[in-house]
Amino acid sequence: MKHIGHLLLAAIAFTTAANVGLSAPAASLQLGSLLRQSDAVVNGSIESTVPSGTSVVVNLLVTRTIKGAVLTGTPLNATWTPETQLQFSSSIRNGESGIWFLKQSGAAWAVLPVALGAVPISGIYIHVPAGPLPSIFAYDDSLPASNRLADELAAAAQSTETAVALGHILASGAADDLGSNVLGSIWGQLASSATPMTQAIGLAGQIRVGNSAGLAVLATVGPQAFSADAQDHLSTAICRYNASDIGAIQSLGALVTSAYAENVKLCAGHALRAIHSKEAVKYLMPLLDSPSRRMQYEAVAGIASFANGFPVQTANNTVDMSVLAANPNAPPATTDTLRYFPTLSAFQKQPDTYISYWKNWLLAHSIN
Repeated sequence: MKHIGHLLLAAIAFTTAANVGLSAPAASLQLGSLLRQSDAVVNGSIESTVPSGTSVVVNLLVTRTIKGAVLTGTPLNATWTPETQLQFSSSIRNGESGIWFLKQSGAAWAVLPVALGAVPISGIYIHVPAGPLPSIFAYDDSLPASNRLADELAAAAQSTETAVALGHILASGAADDLGSNVLGSIWGQLASSATPMTQAIGLAGQIRVGNSAGLAVLATVGPQAFSADAQDHLSTAICRYNASDIGAIQSLGALVTSAYAENVKLCAGHALRAIHSKEAVKYLMPLLDSPSRRMQYEAVAGIASFANGFPVQTANNTVDMSVLAANPNAPPATTDTLRYFPTLSAFQKQPDTYISYWKNWLLAHSIN
């Protein structure tokens, strides 16, 4: 049974959001964690950049202070030391504004990059539009730093100059550790925007935190409103969705057969597959006849998970294997239901065998 458990875990874990076959966004750090590590976070414009040995000194003019005691309107010099010389090949423009995370050592400041790995200099800060914040996002000193940062991000998401690049950062979930109490209203404001990319950023944020309202809007609006970039952001969020309310399941069911891009539809199928409920199974059943083998696999895996009584799949219970704990309200697992829960590679070798088994199982259990 232990061997079967490991095989099942492999089948369950194989198509987590990172493995559904979609291109992943850049590896951004968690901004809440970065905010806590920083001694100062500022909105600052670049006055100049000066090479200094293996480092670069970025001369900033502070526009707004998000965290720390740095005074607005003052110059600040911060050093960045890249991992490789190749990172110098990218340049940044003087006058460009950004959100900078800074660490202090004595009188000196160092840049804490917002992305992992050998990022170019243009990727060490968050590009935001210059000038004052729109009144709806303006803040004062009484607001916590996390809320100030969220307001800065929301304002940047409203700008046609910065929305696309910021969308890639936020699609990775980089801001999610700021907390739903901070981001909830922000996502709602962005989701109601008349600008498609801004709306997509807001809807994706709602979906990532388990708010089914974002799914309902997508199912209603249709794909014509969103560019390929916007649909990429949305698909990443949908792949991570695992709330199991009826409204969400209905929206996912509509999306999976919609005219949206294939990555959106596949992620809707993946989300349905992770819910493991009878209601979700009803939307997975037609996918057994999908022209897409990958969509067929999502259907087989979701139905098999329900048949074996597994709970709603999350990142945490996949890691600790509690996803294999049976739900007492589900049909009892059998040797066959366990055996016919394939990994993707096993399914691809004999898809018709697995599809036929689960069609017969559904018929025998009067699930329609």
